[in-house]
Amino acid sequence: MIDTDKYEGHSTEYSYEIVSVDDDKEMDATYAILNDAPLLLAEVKRLQKENDDLLGQINEYEDVIQPKDHKRIERLEKRIEDLQKGLPRCSCPTVDVCGGDSRGIIVAIGFDDGEEFSGYLDRSEW
Repeated sequence: MIDTDKYEGHSTEYSYEIVSVDDDKEMDATYAILNDAPLLLAEVKRLQKENDDLLGQINEYEDVIQPKDHKRIERLEKRIEDLQKGLPRCSCPTVDVCGGDSRGIIVAIGFDDGEEFSGYLDRSEW
């Protein structure tokens, strides 16, 4: 990663002396790069911040959201096991097919106590 701190406080007023160029096109390109340096620095900083924000979102998902979803999945699996065993505490769930495509379906499973689960069932897992 580029350490942009060393560029803090740079001047926006430049005086160039380009010693050796082959043609005007090369000189124009060199001046363009030098003149755009502050814009390039700003873009590097913007992208670094965006990268940090995205990494923060990934960390939040891994630390907060994913474990919560995992716990919901475990509860659903337990309820299904209880249903299969015929335990009296479980009522029969309602299963609604909410849509889908050739690869799978979207289902919603609801229980009498109000707990609901929904998700995508991949046809390859049937």
